[in-house]
Amino acid sequence: MQEVLPGVRLTCDEIFVVVLTALLMVALHLFLRRARLGKAMRAVSDNPALASVSGIPN
Repeated sequence: MQEVLPGVRLTCDEIFVVVLTALLMVALHLFLRRARLGKAMRAVSDNPALASVSGIPN
């Protein structure tokens, strides 16, 4: 066990899971903000009718 913060002890496996989760969250955020498919998914979730008129299939 390693002490990450005062009073907080984590095993190496737990640290790995926390870091991996943070990386996956950043990757998902970038996908939804920058990729064409991510932008289309956000458009459909915001306003399906407008997205359909714009040529984005839902």
